[in-house]
Amino acid sequence: MKNAIMSTLQIAVISDIHANRWALEAVLADVRRRGVDRIFNLGDSVYGPLDPPGTAHLLMGNDILSISGNQDRDILDHLCGAEGKPTLGFVRKSLDFSQIIWLKSLSPTKA
Repeated sequence: MKNAIMSTLQIAVISDIHANRWALEAVLADVRRRGVDRIFNLGDSVYGPLDPPGTAHLLMGNDILSISGNQDRDILDHLCGAEGKPTLGFVRKSLDFSQIIWLKSLSPTKA
């Protein structure tokens, strides 16, 4: 093999953001600084009391391969009601239509 050049793929794996947009912003800044090629998000992204729509916006706009976590699926399972679950009610009311469609597009696994 003549002058073979080996390159490595730099990846980052994130999970359990739970609507903490500010922490996600810090992680994304660090990922960019490190020259990471691909980011994988293992879910439980927007279920939390901080900033669900801001978190969804960042994930949707940064070419991040995401799967649906159990609490992401819980949001979709309770789109019509969240009795006794104030955080779920807050999240559900905070997300816009495009963000709900994005959540629906996430599978629980990737092959």
